[in-house]
Amino acid sequence: MQFLEQFTLKNKLNGVSGKLKTLFAVLTLLVCSFSTTFIVPLLVFCIMLAFTVVVAGIPPRFYAKLMLAPAGFGLVSFVLMLFFFGKEPFFSIHAGGLTLTATKDGFDMALISVGRMLGSVSCLLFLALTTPMADIFTVLKKLKLPDVFIDLSMLIYRFIVVMVEEALRMEYAQKMRLGYSDVKGSFRALSLLAGNLFVRSWDSADKMLTAMNSRGYDGIIHVLDDESPIPRLHLLGLAGFELVLVSLNLILPR
Repeated sequence: MQFLEQFTLKNKLNGVSGKLKTLFAVLTLLVCSFSTTFIVPLLVFCIMLAFTVVVAGIPPRFYAKLMLAPAGFGLVSFVLMLFFFGKEPFFSIHAGGLTLTATKDGFDMALISVGRMLGSVSCLLFLALTTPMADIFTVLKKLKLPDVFIDLSMLIYRFIVVMVEEALRMEYAQKMRLGYSDVKGSFRALSLLAGNLFVRSWDSADKMLTAMNSRGYDGIIHVLDDESPIPRLHLLGLAGFELVLVSLNLILPR
């Protein structure tokens, strides 16, 4: 299984400032979320897709797998809004004595909502696939967020990765011993996996705390900070890009 962290360390944008990538993703996400036309979120989705897959070099198949769940959720939301929201009739579908009427305002609402969702998810995927978590935590420290919040986030992220890797190893070992050969065996293997995973996670956390204390842990996890400023030309380009998106929101019809 390929983890996101593998791509954040090996992508072609790894040398770009983490602060710049975070600023780019967050500002674009905000513009996309408050967009009043579906064209801007669609444009954001295409741009982020190009930056993530073409520029950063993330495998298209892996990116498609990550987008599969949001796209499915968006499709369901689109159908529900189309047929169950709004008042102005658009078209009707007759099936088995049942008539479903789509509405024009429901269609417009669904188009904008699904567009915002896909555009916003593409922004988050760009950030998650091109920026190491250490850089993101550095940005959070620059924003003066509480140290407790940042430290907990770092520890939670670390143990999610550890637990997933451990669970995959245990599951593979169980499959090699035919632990999932039938329904009864599957339930038994799953219960054993969950119990052993909890014990091993607890033991791993205890060992980590001992290691941190032995290295002078004082209640704050210190992260190496990149003090180099963002180039002014990059900031001007980012500002121009966001200004174009905002202008399109104001110019294009709603």
